[in-house]
Amino acid sequence: MSVLSTLGLAAVAILLAEGIARLRGGKEALVATVLVQILALAALTWAVQAGLLVPLVVLAPALVALMGTVAVLARPPGWREPVELARLAETTLLVALTFACEELLPVALLWLVSLLPGLRYREHPGVSRRPFALKALLSAGAALSALVLLRFAPEQGTLAWLALVLAAAIRMGVPPFSPLVLSGYQRLPMGRHALVAAARPSVALLLAARLALPEAVEPLAPLLQGWAATAAVLAGLQGLAAQDLRRSVGAMATTQASIILYGLVSTGHTGVAGALVQWAGLGLSLVGIGVLVEAIESRVGEARARSVRGLMGPAPGMALLFLLFAASMSGFPGTTGFVGEDLIMQAPSTQPVLWRGLLLLATALNGFTMLRVFARVFLGRLQPEEVRAFPALTLRERAVLGVVVLALGVLVASPAWVVA
Repeated sequence: MSVLSTLGLAAVAILLAEGIARLRGGKEALVATVLVQILALAALTWAVQAGLLVPLVVLAPALVALMGTVAVLARPPGWREPVELARLAETTLLVALTFACEELLPVALLWLVSLLPGLRYREHPGVSRRPFALKALLSAGAALSALVLLRFAPEQGTLAWLALVLAAAIRMGVPPFSPLVLSGYQRLPMGRHALVAAARPSVALLLAARLALPEAVEPLAPLLQGWAATAAVLAGLQGLAAQDLRRSVGAMATTQASIILYGLVSTGHTGVAGALVQWAGLGLSLVGIGVLVEAIESRVGEARARSVRGLMGPAPGMALLFLLFAASMSGFPGTTGFVGEDLIMQAPSTQPVLWRGLLLLATALNGFTMLRVFARVFLGRLQPEEVRAFPALTLRERAVLGVVVLALGVLVASPAWVVA
């Protein structure tokens, strides 16, 4: 796709979102948002099959649109409709478009534009937008610096690649930038934030950069792999220190983001293939966990959800799904996380034993965090006593989470679908 056609499609996505934001009723906004997501899913799938788009990863745009539809349908009553539904649809469509072209400039422009919806979310009472604004400013500055270098000093391809990696790492929350991302997990509606974090347009940015600057990757690979492996351990330790459900999930996600970065900055194709499988599985699992966390909060309240215990009795289905999604995020054998991490660890490296040891340690820390969170929320004596009448998953929530489980099953059976 050319730059003009890409920006035209981005403008269409923004106009659609503005139209939804101006609807009067929440039900009308929900219907409009779901229709936009489904039409985008159908259009992107058809365009890829017809050969009209040459995406970085064939199924990635459709996967992002699917995650967006799931997040919309599973929204809890607390969402501020229709404005937040509009912003969610806008973000989903813009991120899906970043995967629908291979050229670096259109991808980078879409990557920058996809930052806008988050800057326009309404303030929540007592919550500052400053961490997200700072993250957006730093990452956009690094990306723009890379584009300027490529335009006016094309011989500085290695430096431009480093700037793009920095931009992607900031937005993904790779340590030491994880506090800028963890704050979003603590303050925003969990399902929506989980979708935005799971879609990861930075994956598309780095893939396009690898295609545009193949010779720039190898000189910086040892340095960047060391950073990513160390960052994964630091993020795992953050999860170990986390005391509430939201922050624990956020730390697990940033650990996996660091592992994904390790694969994307590796030389050769094995690490990149593992990063793509890891991204797809993590995205689906993170959306599933986000839906479950908001389901708990919608029943007991966000403040009380931090102290609720023993939900296995009144909500066994919720407990089983949480364990499944958390296991996938922790690289448990038989999940997409295990397949992705196995490929990533096979990536060529100058320090294979050291870096792989750090990745294994980070994975172990993630697994311990997963088990501790599961035990704290679902096992033990039920408390407070008022949640004894905890409502089971609704039919809509079951259907939405069932779609996520089905997609994860397909991905486990054929991980090559997201690597084509």
